[in-house]
Amino acid sequence: MDEDVDEARIERSHGFHADRCPVARSIRAAIEITTSYQLVEA
Repeated sequence: MDEDVDEARIERSHGFHADRCPVARSIRAAIEITTSYQLVEA
């Protein structure tokens, strides 16, 4: 993995994204929201 990639920052941002995203917040009562990410070597 690239030295410039801050994996902790990515995980932290990913963890609270849905709670702060206006679109996700507006539809969360109607559907289950799941998110994921995958770090890949470039």
